[in-house]
Amino acid sequence: MSLPDFSVSVQNSVEYGKVFAVESTIFLVRTGSGGVFLQIFVDGKPWQREEFSSRDDLVVALKSDVMRSGLVVMKIELDGQEISEEGFRASSAGSRADFETQSVRELLRGSFEEGARYFEALFQGLERVCRLFEEEKTVEALGQLQQGIEGVDWLCTVMANAGGLMGTDLTTLAAGDFAKDQEDLSACLREISGALEEGRYFEIAFRIREELIPHLRKLERYWSELKGLTEGTVQ
Repeated sequence: MSLPDFSVSVQNSVEYGKVFAVESTIFLVRTGSGGVFLQIFVDGKPWQREEFSSRDDLVVALKSDVMRSGLVVMKIELDGQEISEEGFRASSAGSRADFETQSVRELLRGSFEEGARYFEALFQGLERVCRLFEEEKTVEALGQLQQGIEGVDWLCTVMANAGGLMGTDLTTLAAGDFAKDQEDLSACLREISGALEEGRYFEIAFRIREELIPHLRKLERYWSELKGLTEGTVQ
């Protein structure tokens, strides 16, 4: 079971350079004494705010600024060459940096569409795990169960991140009692973990069918509601 990709920008901490305004139109970064100047553009337009003490501070401020417009940084180019955020923060070279953004709503919409398709694959995969345990094909079952658990963790992480990006309190979702359902899901996973440690494989198959999959069906309803919010179909 492969997981759909979900990109979320993160902020690191590396200090380089100094930023200051030039002609009130473009911010330039000087990376160290005698270093080069760096022009900053966001989606092809000059970007200008306050002064910064480092490239790290610049990236943090720029990402915070575009987030206020419902955007996230998806790509950075330094002198026309794509570079990772970590690479940009650590670099002292370059004369122009271009930041490309994408709408949070568009980013989440695509991820929720992929996730909606993934749920069914997850259910089918977990059912196969049950059959493998019952057929005493333990090694194969354990490998696929690990993938399934990673998938569950991925879904929960995406929901938490999406709620933060959308400014949505997941406990207010109309699909049910999210806090209780999450607690019940966590308790179910702990029971499965305990059964794994003691080699109670038939019990695992039972708990997957009778507890884990029903809990995930509830999670799927919350997922659908969040997906509807990104599409504007939920009021």
